[in-house]
Amino acid sequence: MFIEKCHGYVAKYGVFKARILIGLLFLVTGVFTAINFSIIVTGFLTPLGIPMPSVLLALALLMKFTGGLSLVVGYKVRWGAYILTIFVLAVTLFVHLNIYIKNPLDNGQIVEILKNLAIIGGLCAIAAHAPGIWALDNRRSSSSSSASTESM
Repeated sequence: MFIEKCHGYVAKYGVFKARILIGLLFLVTGVFTAINFSIIVTGFLTPLGIPMPSVLLALALLMKFTGGLSLVVGYKVRWGAYILTIFVLAVTLFVHLNIYIKNPLDNGQIVEILKNLAIIGGLCAIAAHAPGIWALDNRRSSSSSSASTESM
């Protein structure tokens, strides 16, 4: 009985909570990235040999804010999850894996890579079950379905 109640609660609210928590992760880190933009470019990305670091970091910020906001407000949730998945995969491959290959004793990079893979898993789950409750996407679909029933 307890398990069934838990499952019902998770089924109803799980995607919503995942959307909010993962979306906030990208919005908050996006703010910190924007505040420290020049430090990240000169002190972190340029030494890694990342080409066009300013342009790529600006693109990363756009992806973080667009995808994060999409998840939080529940608008075009699948697209937001896809955008963030591409971003996290790129950061994992071109930054964290790059650092780990140059310094295999840096165990912190393994943690970052595994964390990013877990985030990708969460984003895939959100995309598969989107949008969940309390999403703007639901308002669009309910207004279009009510408009189609009214025309009959």
